[in-house]
Amino acid sequence: MAIKFFRRREDHFDYSLPRTCQNCHTQFEGKYCPRCSEKVIEPVDRTIQGFVSNVFNAFTFIDGKFVRSFKYLLLKPGQMSADIARGIREPYMKPVAFFFVGNFIYFLFPYFQTFNTSLYNQLHSMPYSNFANQLVSGYVQSHHTDLDSLTPLYNAASTSWSKLILIVLSLLLLPFMMLLNYNKKNYTADHLLFSIEYASYIVFVPTILLGAITYALILIGSLFSLNWSVIGVDDYSIYSVGILLGYFQLMGTHHFYKLPIWRNLLNVIPMVFVFFIVIHLYRFILFLITLWTLDLS
Repeated sequence: MAIKFFRRREDHFDYSLPRTCQNCHTQFEGKYCPRCSEKVIEPVDRTIQGFVSNVFNAFTFIDGKFVRSFKYLLLKPGQMSADIARGIREPYMKPVAFFFVGNFIYFLFPYFQTFNTSLYNQLHSMPYSNFANQLVSGYVQSHHTDLDSLTPLYNAASTSWSKLILIVLSLLLLPFMMLLNYNKKNYTADHLLFSIEYASYIVFVPTILLGAITYALILIGSLFSLNWSVIGVDDYSIYSVGILLGYFQLMGTHHFYKLPIWRNLLNVIPMVFVFFIVIHLYRFILFLITLWTLDLS
């Protein structure tokens, strides 16, 4: 029975029948009132199957709009944003809502830590590590603590914050999108729309999907006494992430900005580098927020 939830329900609705809105009493034809957007209740909506289906969709986001949005994100990146910018919005989830679905999934699974950075890495592996060391040293002195006591508290808080401020990614991507894909026909809101889709792609594909595949392969390897954990190390996974991001940049700009092929190819390498710049900016913001909000009481 659960499989039926994933199937598109046949539409037998009579759109030509005149109706009266039960809420505002407006006369109209169709499924939704044009004045207050109240939906016409069909018999199937009042059945147990309809009720369970609606609850299932509400808690899992597995409905037609999510499936279509995710399919386009994978197979035709950029097309969803292009359609929404042109006014074709009904077939898709709202871009911000779609992004937060990915954020929600990312939040549920502790294995996915793409956007989190431990205090040790903040202090030793980042371009701003010298500045970070100065801030942490001052924080340790002013709060009368030590680095060993601070580290576990910081790491726990950073894990939570890394999943709460992911929307910052789209804002950080925006100026680079505007610069590399400049076009007089596009408004700033158009670039922001594409940036949100790019951020959604980063969360859904290189983070959740690639992370899940990597984790599954490591588990399969362990069943045969094989140590495949190396495929999860950044030095190896960075190539897969780079290929996935290059794919989005090439296809995304083609579908959204309608740029010629040579322009798309020229933008692929810069946009992959932009991703790593944005990630470092994001991690720096994460470091500042985590440190400033840390409660040692």
